[in-house]
Amino acid sequence: MRWKKHSAEEIVQILDGVTNTLQTGIPVKEAIRQAGVSAATYFRWRARYGRLDADHLAVIKRLEAENARLRRALAALETEAAA
Repeated sequence: MRWKKHSAEEIVQILDGVTNTLQTGIPVKEAIRQAGVSAATYFRWRARYGRLDADHLAVIKRLEAENARLRRALAALETEAAA
């Protein structure tokens, strides 16, 4: 079986969909099955992304990109200083 790589946005959408399905009274196992993920995956995603919405996710992605840029700049400065 091939593994799917879901983006963080897709994960948040799936979690929202499962939450909406649960509000209609459908059992958790059935809602997770309808979403197309395993129970372990759902609960792992819920623990990691459960409190996030799209706005928070955008801020986190922006901060991660800035952090990566600053790390590259620091590495370049350290290499230059060592030379």
